[in-house]
Amino acid sequence: MRYLLGTLLVSFVVTGSYAQDDKIPDRLGVAVNLDFYPQGSPKAALASVLKAIKNERSDYILAHLMEPGYVDKRMKETRSTPIKMQAEIAAHMKQDAEFATDLKAFSLAGETTETDQTAVIKLKDVNDRAIYMKRIGSRWYMENRRTTVE
Repeated sequence: MRYLLGTLLVSFVVTGSYAQDDKIPDRLGVAVNLDFYPQGSPKAALASVLKAIKNERSDYILAHLMEPGYVDKRMKETRSTPIKMQAEIAAHMKQDAEFATDLKAFSLAGETTETDQTAVIKLKDVNDRAIYMKRIGSRWYMENRRTTVE
């Protein structure tokens, strides 16, 4: 009887830990929504950034679409909060009206060069800009740089 109870308890704990691993935790107080904002490929993640811009979801961009290492480092360096960073992103989008237009062009016509962990999306006739993506686990994130280094 003790063996059966022990086996059931172990299987319950193991099953519970697998279920928790499958759920992506909230980040910066924002729940992930991979159905609405997919990140399975560099182009899908870029399209998700565009959708988040259209929906004025700077919170989602900050929490789930920008490369998390950059976001964490920037918040630490500037002693900022997620709310202040969201406002910074929203202000940038309003000030740089061409930003979303550029992203859309890269999303629609860009050619992707992909390695295991990184991707670069370039336009055929544009040599001074590119979109850089980074894969962490199974998700792709946009890095905070657009200029090519050549």
